[in-house]
Amino acid sequence: MINYVNEAEVNINSLPRPYWANTSSNDIIRNLIEHADSSIKLELENLIAGECIEKQVHEDITYEEIHGFTAGLMKMMEGYIVEYKRKSGMGRSDIIIRSAPYEGIAIIIETKVADSYEQLDEKAIQALSQIEEKQYDAGLRSEGYHTFMKYGIAFYKKLCRVEVH
Repeated sequence: MINYVNEAEVNINSLPRPYWANTSSNDIIRNLIEHADSSIKLELENLIAGECIEKQVHEDITYEEIHGFTAGLMKMMEGYIVEYKRKSGMGRSDIIIRSAPYEGIAIIIETKVADSYEQLDEKAIQALSQIEEKQYDAGLRSEGYHTFMKYGIAFYKKLCRVEVH
C-alpha cells in the first residue's frame, strides 16, 4: 500500500497494482496493522476511503464501499479470480477469491456492519459462522477446491475486526 501511495503522489491517475503479490503471506500485513501507530492507521483509513491524506475523514464507510474497495483491489491479483456475491451453498457469499482449481486455494470473505463498537467481535464471529452455516464452500468443493481460508470481518465506522478459520 505504501508503494501505491508513493506512486499516487507522483501520478494522480495511477492505479493500484499487486506490489505485494507472491512476496509473503498476509501475516506481515496483519502484524503491521495490529502494531501501527495512530498516524499509519489514519493514512490507511484515508486510503480505504479513497481520499488523499490531506482531506477530511468521513465518520462512516458504507457496506458497498467496503465491497467495492476490497473487490477492486483483489481484481488486480494475477492468477486469481475474484467474485462478488457469488451464489454458493445456501446463499451468496460476499467475496470469493480463488486460484486455479484442484490444487488451488479459495478464500471466502463474509462481512458485517456493527451498530456499535461493542458489537465488533460478535459481528465478526457471526460473519464467520455464516460461512459455515450456509456452506459457502460447497460449490467450490464440487469444482475441485480443497484448501480454504475463511474470514469473517465486521466494520464499525473506520474500525474492523477479523475472525479467521
